Amino acid sequence: MRPHRTAAFLARYRVALFLGALALLGAGMAFTQLPRFTGSLRGFDLRENHFYATKLYTDSLFGGGTTVYVTITPTSPDIREVIAGVRALEERIATAYPDASLVSLSRYYQFVYAPANPSPSLEQFLA
Repeated sequence: MRPHRTAAFLARYRVALFLGALALLGAGMAFTQLPRFTGSLRGFDLRENHFYATKLYTDSLFGGGTTVYVTITPTSPDIREVIAGVRALEERIATAYPDASLVSLSRYYQFVYAPANPSPSLEQFLA
């Protein structure tokens, strides 16, 4: 097609093309689920995954146990209060469960924002 014929086609069928595009978007949204991030790997079909099977095997050899993910919803916009609360929770967990290993974002706070900005907001830290 020549450029002027393409433009004429688009101009002539603009309503039909628009409705077709909306129908495709609607069908895509109807058949697609929104992703939910829970931190659990069990939602994926990883039984066939070689790397996941290796992880399970390694955990069985070295006594790897259950992984628990904790979601914290802060009530304060001040990142210092949130990090202090997270650290207090980590200390209580470490005291109650001495064999547990903790992986937390609070350990990296001092490397990310503490030197550059002494009092960042929670929104800045998570951005």
